Amino acid sequence: MPPHYGAGTYGLNMMMGGASRELLDEIERASGMGTWAADLGTGALEWSARARAIHEASRDVVPCMASALAFYPAPGRGALAEAVQALHDDGRPLDLTLPFVTATGRARWVRITGVSACVASAPHRVHGTIRDVTDERADKRQLRRLAALAENTTNAVIVTDADGLVEWVNTPCERLTGYSLEDLRGRKPGDMLQCEDTDPATVALIAARLARAEPVDVEILNRDRQGQDYWVQMEIMPLRDPDGSLAGFVAIETEITERKCAESALARAARLGRMIDASLNEVFVFDAGTLRFVEVNLGARRNLGYSTEELTAMTPLDIKPDMTRADFEGVIGPLLGGERDTMTFRTSHRRRDGTTYPAEIRLQLMGGDRPVFVAMVQDTTDRDAAEAAVVEARERAEEANRAKTAFLATMSHEIRTPMNGVLGMAELLDASLTDPAQRRMLAVIRESGELLVQIINDILDLSKVEAGRMTFEEKPFDPADLARRVEGIYTFKASERRISFSARVAGEACGPRIGDAHRILQILHNLIGNAIKFTEHGEVFVVIDGAPGRPLRFVVSDTGIGMTSEQVAQAFEAFAQADSSTTRKYGGTGLGMSIVRSLVAGMGGEIGIESAPGRGTRVTVTLPLPMAARMPDRERAPTEAAGRPPLDVSVLAADDNAVNRMVLGAMLARLGARVTMVDDGPDAVAAWEPDAFDALLLDVSMPGMDGIEALAAIREREARAGAPPAPAVAITAHVLDHQVREILGGGFAAHLAKPLDLASLEAVLRGLSAAPRGATLPGRGPSAVTPRG
Repeated sequence: MPPHYGAGTYGLNMMMGGASRELLDEIERASGMGTWAADLGTGALEWSARARAIHEASRDVVPCMASALAFYPAPGRGALAEAVQALHDDGRPLDLTLPFVTATGRARWVRITGVSACVASAPHRVHGTIRDVTDERADKRQLRRLAALAENTTNAVIVTDADGLVEWVNTPCERLTGYSLEDLRGRKPGDMLQCEDTDPATVALIAARLARAEPVDVEILNRDRQGQDYWVQMEIMPLRDPDGSLAGFVAIETEITERKCAESALARAARLGRMIDASLNEVFVFDAGTLRFVEVNLGARRNLGYSTEELTAMTPLDIKPDMTRADFEGVIGPLLGGERDTMTFRTSHRRRDGTTYPAEIRLQLMGGDRPVFVAMVQDTTDRDAAEAAVVEARERAEEANRAKTAFLATMSHEIRTPMNGVLGMAELLDASLTDPAQRRMLAVIRESGELLVQIINDILDLSKVEAGRMTFEEKPFDPADLARRVEGIYTFKASERRISFSARVAGEACGPRIGDAHRILQILHNLIGNAIKFTEHGEVFVVIDGAPGRPLRFVVSDTGIGMTSEQVAQAFEAFAQADSSTTRKYGGTGLGMSIVRSLVAGMGGEIGIESAPGRGTRVTVTLPLPMAARMPDRERAPTEAAGRPPLDVSVLAADDNAVNRMVLGAMLARLGARVTMVDDGPDAVAAWEPDAFDALLLDVSMPGMDGIEALAAIREREARAGAPPAPAVAITAHVLDHQVREILGGGFAAHLAKPLDLASLEAVLRGLSAAPRGATLPGRGPSAVTPRG
């Protein structure tokens, strides 16, 4: 209704257009109806005596439209206001049946009708009738009895109309739900009381029964105004008018929360009991005060050999031979004090026959009226035996690995030592021979020696992979440098086999990356070496590509003999080649591709092979190498020996092997160095004099006093004499990581691996001569190993 309605009164006779008061009274007495009249312009309202009686309003109350609407709960109030306004605006007849609450608080029903006054002098006036129809909607005596009974019961009672809207609730219902009659009136109970945990099937059943006006008897979970859940047993019965039509429903609710909780607890206890007995572990439940067992599952009874009756008369201390009461109270104390939620400890249990077994116990305190401890116990006999077997197997494996490492170290030393003489002498002879036939024979000797060194290097790398000790550097490098290096190395080798070779970098792959350039070169050496070895006609080419921010890709392709799909599948297996004829015809150990796969995997990359017999092979390696901000300053590349001045250094060298002394002495003489050569550690110590030597070259593996011990003795003499320490280089066949770390930890500035080559020896000596005394230098050349730091 419009908001400008206000208080005020007008004579009813005037609003009714002058009709006699007596006639109106006679009409009311005959029909039981009251009359009303209103001016919608001012909001003034006047009731007849019958209308006032229907609302049970005293004569002191001065009615107006706003106060009259207050008798009608929403949504009926809004419907009435809209209908009265429509009566005035459009002349639409008013006829509504609505629930209302009298001035004394009684819930009733009325039928209101109205028409427009149609008086020119009163354009805003409307009038009509009002009649109490409560008796027509339900049996009045039945409702009175129901109300009387409802207030004398502890059950909650709700009365609704035929649409399920609340008309009345009793006091116990208000206490149970927390909602008053005013809160609930005109609303559906389910909208107020049901919650997200209410069973949807139960709600659907209630709705279906009410739609058919059938009785309902269910148990349902509700939620009160404070948000607390409660259970009720609810019976709903339909109410009928005298003519048999549906007048509404009455619901009687009995709270059963305690019963449902008890049933749930019993069900949980039953399930817990079944779970406890079904558990593979032993389960004990014992009282937190007396420590007596309350429940023990089947697994515990069987393992201990006691019956249920016997165990319920015992405590945990009766089955724990290695724990006193004080010990046990110390264990459960933090749980009782609330410092911890659970406790796990190891102990032993004693069976009825006196035997014991190791047990791991997980203990938890369960609160309640009578707190109990729940102990989950696992017999660890089998597990302990398995763990002991694992420890023993690990120790055997470690011992075997140590033996293998020692064997590999010995084999590496024993092979490298004589190869130092072979390759060293071959390198020295190469510069002095002029006869082509003799130089070809010398080249065969060098290639054979280098092949043996490569084989031992492959075996050592495979050992590192198997032991999980392969390490990778993270340094900036330029992919273009890698392409130039492999092209320089393999172009000549390819030409010897009358095939072409090329290596290029795609434009988008230019730019520095971060990774281990040495290991990447190792991968390329293996792949390119295989490609050239297995290609008799055509070409081998390498492409490096990869856009900035994307992985770097290396593709090595050849036009060689190719492989079948079965051969591709086993290409990465250690010591495996395509077939036995491959080894006979082309040589090799079959280790290269296995090492390549391990290196690629260690850098987080992927490798794939595409090949077909007679159509060549294509190997693709993809490595996720991040971009580098810039390349570090490049070191000056060494020039050819002919363009450099002789070394002006004095060297003290020691090696127990006569051939190695010969090779080392000849190389040093070729470089122009002055050398004092001795054949063991004591002689090296005796030969040292203050400021007499610019560098010390010491073999590590010398009998009696090795190179590390000899260097330590020389350092003592230097300290006593106050002389600056001469830089020392370890020359050795020991190349395993732990061996190199031990050597550098002994005070050496650099490490050169046998077999020696002239370029590496020269690079290290020139670096020593340029650096201040006591500086630590990296090793140089392909046989060198970077020192500590």
